[in-house]
Amino acid sequence: MRATILMLAMVTMALIAPAHAAFDVVSRAYEVSPRNFTMPTTPNGGLIMRECSACDARMLRVTSTTIYSFDGRQMSLDRFREALMTAPADAVTIGVTHHLESDTVLRVSATLSVEP
Repeated sequence: MRATILMLAMVTMALIAPAHAAFDVVSRAYEVSPRNFTMPTTPNGGLIMRECSACDARMLRVTSTTIYSFDGRQMSLDRFREALMTAPADAVTIGVTHHLESDTVLRVSATLSVEP
């Protein structure tokens, strides 16, 4: 009985291990406050962000293919900048999706929180 349980455990581990090893991290998502975020000045520039107020600043490269959206609406960099500047900073959360292999930003999205 004990040998059977041990054998089943070994077979299960053998089946699970390869599936776990097959995952590769291709992008990383950050959630930052507008106070810890500086917009890129050009479509092929860089944004500066800090994950927290005490964290070191990071510059991430944006390209002309970076997608910008505000409250679910996709828009140009200029319109995104305008929407972000007119929104109350304490009610906005910014999400940044960074593609690790190309070291570029895929998406910048801002969400306006609604108080109940």
